[in-house]
Amino acid sequence: MYTKRVFVSDQAKGDFSYIKIAYDILIIISTALIIYLIMYSPSVPIINILNSESDSLARQRVESKMLFQGNSYIKNVFISNIVPFTGLLGLSLYNLKLITNKLKVAYSVCLSILVLLFGLDKAPLIYFMIGVYITTGSYLSTKAKLIIPIASIIWIFVSYTLIMNVNPAKMLDLSDVTSPLYRLVYGSYEMYILSFSLFPNTFDFEGLTFFNSIVGSEPFVPPARLMMEHINPYGVSSGVAGLANSYFPSEAWAFGGGLTVFMISLIGGATWGIVFAYITSKTQSHAKPLYISAYAFMSIQLAIITQSSASRLVYNPEITLSALLVITVIAFSKMLNTNRVFLKPIRRSIK
Repeated sequence: MYTKRVFVSDQAKGDFSYIKIAYDILIIISTALIIYLIMYSPSVPIINILNSESDSLARQRVESKMLFQGNSYIKNVFISNIVPFTGLLGLSLYNLKLITNKLKVAYSVCLSILVLLFGLDKAPLIYFMIGVYITTGSYLSTKAKLIIPIASIIWIFVSYTLIMNVNPAKMLDLSDVTSPLYRLVYGSYEMYILSFSLFPNTFDFEGLTFFNSIVGSEPFVPPARLMMEHINPYGVSSGVAGLANSYFPSEAWAFGGGLTVFMISLIGGATWGIVFAYITSKTQSHAKPLYISAYAFMSIQLAIITQSSASRLVYNPEITLSALLVITVIAFSKMLNTNRVFLKPIRRSIK
């Protein structure tokens, strides 16, 4: 319903030169961030996917998250969000016929995919595909729309067979705990139930320790990590097991029980509701491509949050960063529009 209401015209009207200039700047920033990510990562799992054993890939996958040698805030906030946002912005501009350079758009989308697949995670690419559909859904042909689910299925198959060493014949076997269908139907639910048993019986409630990690006073160990250490200590010690993801109420419970489940649901739901309502109200404004991209990006973040990230439902750097990106570009537009002489040659160069 959203895409039908927002994408009502084939071409946006107005002066969008400033957004196109901002897009070019974001591409440069994204390229620099990718270089930073590669330089400070202990390995590049996505590059080694065809020449490494499954155990080695699983280890590299965990190392890329846990043993990153650069600034973790730059990696988890800026790299993980600015680069995908730039790709969605490019698609929005292209589908609104505001830019015609397919190579530039393809480059920004490829950078987004590289970041999403860098650590060989399965879900982020699928969520990004949802963002692509939100951004371009009204313009895609039936054939193009089929590419999105097909590409997602292919990636799931590749990741499970090459990274997790799952027998292709057992991909849909509900009795095999390593199959994606089992993990989809039973895995998250089992971890959901387990969290109510482990906290506070085995592990103390974590309280609001994630706020301490924000100010840098102490590291935050996600409840999903503690649960994985409990159910698969060998996998954790050998570096091949990461998080035991579930649904966000399980992490909310781990913070303090029923009260934190209620408070986080209330505060988080209200916050996200306000954010989405505001973005939706602005999708017909002069900054339409920005708000469409922001809506798609925030939809991806909300989908990710349903997998255990209760802390991000309350404090989410992605919301702050998305808001700052939109505000910065709009402020940038006002600055450029006050200097038409400066803007004219730039407009001609980006057409």
